[in-house]
Amino acid sequence: MKQQRRTALQKFEILLSYYESDQSKTEFVNDHNISKVTLNRWLDAYRRFGLDGLQRSKTNRQYPLEIKLEAVRAYLQEGMLQKEVVDKFEIRSVTQLRNWIKDYQNNMLMKT
Repeated sequence: MKQQRRTALQKFEILLSYYESDQSKTEFVNDHNISKVTLNRWLDAYRRFGLDGLQRSKTNRQYPLEIKLEAVRAYLQEGMLQKEVVDKFEIRSVTQLRNWIKDYQNNMLMKT
């Protein structure tokens, strides 16, 4: 069964409830019918971008090639953690960075 889409306000209310809760993360996600991955994604988005991070994007953000290359090199050559890289370069998600890394390793990043 597909999960319902929640508004930014609903996500924010769930996060507030989580911060105020004394439940374990597992208990909390079970009670709110969300996965740990979803909760962690919302927590991270809120931490990095505030309420805007909880909004569903209507358009894809376009990143300059230079930023993509700097981010990939920070991960591959400087040994930064993926989470550190997305924070430093204000990339919306770790998944986006992983796609760039894969494209870079397949010599496809210059074509995107």
